[in-house]
Amino acid sequence: MRMNVSLTIALLVAALFVACGGDGANGGPRGSDVPQDGPPQLVHVHGLGLNAADQTLYVATHNGLYRLKEGNPELVGGRNWDVMGFTVRGPDDFIGGGHPSPDEIRQNKYPPLLGFIETKDGGDSWAILAMEGEVDLHALAVGDDEIYAADSSSGRLLASSDGRTWETRSNLAAMSLAVEAGGRVLATTRAGLMESLDGGRTWKALTGAPPIVLAAIEAGGTLWGVAADGAVHRNDGAGGWRKMGTLAGRPEAFTASPGRLFAATDRGIFESSDGVSWKTIYTTPE
Repeated sequence: MRMNVSLTIALLVAALFVACGGDGANGGPRGSDVPQDGPPQLVHVHGLGLNAADQTLYVATHNGLYRLKEGNPELVGGRNWDVMGFTVRGPDDFIGGGHPSPDEIRQNKYPPLLGFIETKDGGDSWAILAMEGEVDLHALAVGDDEIYAADSSSGRLLASSDGRTWETRSNLAAMSLAVEAGGRVLATTRAGLMESLDGGRTWKALTGAPPIVLAAIEAGGTLWGVAADGAVHRNDGAGGWRKMGTLAGRPEAFTASPGRLFAATDRGIFESSDGVSWKTIYTTPE
């Protein structure tokens, strides 16, 4: 029986590597507790968010959550969790999902799927609020006192008012989620950009939208999107879209704050005030 348990854990760890990108650029397994050689490297970015407490950019990666200050990443909380679905909800208030380190899985500290997680201290500590071991949350968005989450393991769109009790609203394999004031929910999918006007219960395709893979809504209602080729698009609010600029590399994460846009690709992390010109604030090591 012990051999079967050990084999099951080994298979889960191996599956976790395959599902989330395999080995890291530093030669060790991503998400492991093995220290990186030299300065931290931000590889395989899953989420970006500007902390309202101090206007610092936080970067959720396969190797942990980092603060990025003047191009220098700093691991937050000393924890190498694979943080996914990362969303800043308020000052020092973040939510997410993802996976513990492979060592923690082997030691039975946590199951491979963390469920819905929350931090109230800027990522120094995390609490698992719900669905531990049950869901793999790759996309999250907050709006009108509701949290929306896409479970990549089941293809369901989930919703909650408190992060503890969740309901299934629909079946939708969303790559990213965004919520406008008034409750309009947007999702990027392989079939294109979708919208819901009833809290994610029903969806319709937005005709005429560019083939964006990442969507974000700036406070005030401006909708932004990034296509697979790095093209950055802005919605004019009347249904029309305008291409603004182009990012270098394959898009990985995107977020919009008033007057500030941040994007991550496999080439690095970039900032813009208008979506047209982009400044490199971190370069991914080759």
